Amino acid sequence: MIRIAIASLVLSTLAVAQARVFGGIDNERKAATTMAFEQDPQGGFKLLASTCIQYSTPAWKPEYDGMVDQAKGRSFRLGKNFWTTLNTSVALDIGGATVPAGAYYLGIKVDDEGKFHLLVLDAKNADAQGWSPANAVQWKPDHTCPLEHSKGSQTVKKLTITIDGQQTDSLELKIAWGGHVLTAPVKMQLRSDAKDAQGASAGKGNEKEEARAPK
Repeated sequence: MIRIAIASLVLSTLAVAQARVFGGIDNERKAATTMAFEQDPQGGFKLLASTCIQYSTPAWKPEYDGMVDQAKGRSFRLGKNFWTTLNTSVALDIGGATVPAGAYYLGIKVDDEGKFHLLVLDAKNADAQGWSPANAVQWKPDHTCPLEHSKGSQTVKKLTITIDGQQTDSLELKIAWGGHVLTAPVKMQLRSDAKDAQGASAGKGNEKEEARAPK
């Protein structure tokens, strides 16, 4: 028993010693942020919606072009180092797919037909499962958003992600890297919109109740 206990202690010590720690300051961490405000009658401005994507910027290599066909049917990390993250205070419509308000990790999938999709993973669940941004085989995305793929007019040497537009219902998500561009229309559901939708839903429910009530 003593020998078994000593052997177990040695093995557990070795296992701990084999763990490698990485980290430090990421000077290439970028952010794409979109916020919507309205005038507050009591003074100042009221925040209606906020969305932020944070990512690190890998460099493009010419040999990546030859790997596009090999990407079919696979999922990949988006960015490098830590997860590319999405934090949104309101629900988003990304390419026709609804992503509720929350905190997420992002990835990329190329389906069997070669079409691109944005993978959206609940961050809390991904952390609880111990999923790695570098091991897409583990992932079980909560939402999948279609992306349009096109060739860019110039080579983007480092990954760039933007959310641009002047209206909350006509924004555009754009992911550019190398000579490739992925885009999707984005709509933000403002807080006032959410309240209006809930009110309309409640009103319809009341009408049904009144219709069933005996006269």
